[in-house]
Amino acid sequence: MRTWIVNLWDSFRTGFWFFPTLLILLAAVLAFAVPAIDGYLDPSLPDWMKTTGTTARSTLATLASAMFTVAGVVFSVTVVTLSITSSQFGSRLLRNFLQQSITQVTLGSCLAASIYCLLLLWRVDDVNDDWFVPHLAVLLATVLSLFTLCLVVYFIHRIAYSVQSMNVVTDVAADLNSAIQRIFPKKSDTDSQLQQKRKQLAGRFENNGGHSVTATSEGYLQAVNVEQLTSLADSRQLFIHVTRRPGEFLAAGDTVAYYLEDGDSDAEVDEVQQHVSNCFLFGNQRTPRQDVECAIAELTEIAVRALSPGINDPHTAIASIDRLSGSLCQLTQYNLSSALRIDVGDDETLRVLGTTTSLDAVLRAAFDQIRQYGASSVAVSVRLLEALARIAERAETTPDKAAIRRQADLVLEGCDKQEFCQEDLQDVHQRHETVARLCE
Repeated sequence: MRTWIVNLWDSFRTGFWFFPTLLILLAAVLAFAVPAIDGYLDPSLPDWMKTTGTTARSTLATLASAMFTVAGVVFSVTVVTLSITSSQFGSRLLRNFLQQSITQVTLGSCLAASIYCLLLLWRVDDVNDDWFVPHLAVLLATVLSLFTLCLVVYFIHRIAYSVQSMNVVTDVAADLNSAIQRIFPKKSDTDSQLQQKRKQLAGRFENNGGHSVTATSEGYLQAVNVEQLTSLADSRQLFIHVTRRPGEFLAAGDTVAYYLEDGDSDAEVDEVQQHVSNCFLFGNQRTPRQDVECAIAELTEIAVRALSPGINDPHTAIASIDRLSGSLCQLTQYNLSSALRIDVGDDETLRVLGTTTSLDAVLRAAFDQIRQYGASSVAVSVRLLEALARIAERAETTPDKAAIRRQADLVLEGCDKQEFCQEDLQDVHQRHETVARLCE
């Protein structure tokens, strides 16, 4: 349930409609509630809070018109920013801008203030030369408008900050670091015991096969509800092997998991398959909620687009490499034996088995395209080797060091095929020798 709610929240906060809708509804409620409160407090209000009916109507009409105009400006600035972002960094990076709450809150505040003033304007009326003036409500309209203007100033500041390439790289890297901490557990002394249980459970599926569970819809696997899957396995006495990891594209009918019954079970096969299938959430695009390679791909795309002839910005590519290396250094401190964060059940039995991942796979996702598109740039190749050396200093296992050495060899091979001057080639070879020494 929690995974479903988090996934739903992610879809809400990457759209323009959620916060503005909430704020508009709140404004409508206030437009009727505050005048009612005014009726009780009117005699006790100080004179500086009171106004005349004509002044109230003029003020509310002016504020409503001004806030609608400001809302149009905010919307225009947002669309222009999205256009610039899409053309320079790629459309997949729009998610990072859409999920910035300041954009939604500012747009929603402008619309909410306008709606509030319009509805309140309807309440200020002259009946038989007797004006009903909700003094407190008019004062609140003025305060809301001033607050909205302050929000707009901060919104412009955030937009100016957000479109700078270095800040874009930093924000995407922060998403990557959060994904690493969220998806993978820290290395601990109990890892060997858990790994042994994983091998035993994998052997059980190799020997017995199991009932298959297929995808009910087409799209990218965005999340696996591990909590619900573990609870289902405990309650039904099942062993479940998840064969796909978040980020993979699946067609309807593709196998996503297998399950085995632990002893006798009277559960219907179709019923169990339906329950297991409901634990897999699909969507039209990848998200970094459980897919660490999604955030890596965003950083990689920034670097690759920066290296294109149309943009030719190696500094942004180098910044992306630096941030990738920092995140991968952090990744070496985490247990990568499972692409899903799965623990033992209530009876200390491992009942859910996820797909495996490795530093080699992550390195390929991070550096392969940058290495291929940046082979003609000495600066990019040198920074790639420096990044690999930084990661190699923290690598602990032989397979991890072999994966790093493989990437370094590919960088060197690509550079040797280019027509670089001798001094540039010496720089590349020196960095490669450093990586090779650290990987021994």
